[in-house]
Amino acid sequence: MSDTDRQARRQQIIEAVVSTTTSGGLQAATFRSIAKEAGVSVRLVQYYFGTKDRLLTDTLLEVGKKAIGRISRAIDDLGPDPSPKKKITTILEQFLPLDDERREAMLVFIALRTASLTDHSLRSSDKTGLDTSLIQTIESELESAVADSDARPGLEPHQESTMLVATMTGIANGLLAETFTHDAAQSYLRYVIDLSIPSE
Repeated sequence: MSDTDRQARRQQIIEAVVSTTTSGGLQAATFRSIAKEAGVSVRLVQYYFGTKDRLLTDTLLEVGKKAIGRISRAIDDLGPDPSPKKKITTILEQFLPLDDERREAMLVFIALRTASLTDHSLRSSDKTGLDTSLIQTIESELESAVADSDARPGLEPHQESTMLVATMTGIANGLLAETFTHDAAQSYLRYVIDLSIPSE
């Protein structure tokens, strides 16, 4: 089997993890159910990933990679030299479950993160660095806003970026639970961003 075929088979299994998790929760994502969804044997799932922790971690990394692709395309759509505020808004909105793709990604992320709080065998998923990378990206844009005197006076970029990401996650949860409408979720997110960067 070629490397291309192996990668395609791994991708097929990862997509089965996403489908199984979003429809039945992480408790439904057993090797047996994932193999059935992917149309492969349980032995093949174990061959490619070894442990459930590795399988879920690789799935989370793939979801993160797709999110990065969405963010890059959305920022490109802003045109040349967008402001830090526009970039922060665009980046964080890409994590709100406003369509099927983003909803699927956030469900997987939340399911795995929640399960890792009580299941120590899943803790290596914390080492993907996705949270840290997002915070650092927002922090860098806030530093630019501070340098341009567009940020709120006294704003500390690292603390603010951490709070913005935490707020976005809370809003995303509310959207998944249908506590918020899409318009309300976007409005709340932009409200907190306006507190950080009042100027455009």
